[in-house]
Amino acid sequence: MRYIKTYETLNESLDPEIGDFVICKENIKNNSVAEFTSNNIGKLVDIDEVDYSAAHYIVGYKDVPEKYNDYFRIGTPLTELNKESKRLYRRMHRDEIIYWSPNKEDCKAYLAAKKYNL
Repeated sequence: MRYIKTYETLNESLDPEIGDFVICKENIKNNSVAEFTSNNIGKLVDIDEVDYSAAHYIVGYKDVPEKYNDYFRIGTPLTELNKESKRLYRRMHRDEIIYWSPNKEDCKAYLAAKKYNL
C-alpha cells in the first residue's frame, strides 16, 4: 500500500511563510503573465509588512521568459539573494496566492492535478 498524505500535513499555516513555494493566480490585464504565474512555482522570498493595503508578498520566479521581464521586478530588499539566485520578483496580494507549501514536490503535484483537472 502506498503512503497517502493526510490533509493536516498540507497548508498547516493560515498564511504562507518566507521560504515556502507558492502558486499564484493574478488578476491583471496581461493574461499571458497571469498564465505564467499560475502555471509555474515561485518562492516566497520576503514579506513587506509596512503597508498591508498593498501587495506585500514578494515572490521570486526562475526561468522567466525575456518578454515578461518588464512585468517582474529585478530588484528586491534582499539584493544578495537576487544576485545568487538570478530570480525575477513580483509582488502578490494574499488572495492571489492560491496554494503554498514548504515542499516543492507538493506544488508540482498541485500543478499536475490542475493540468489534468483532478
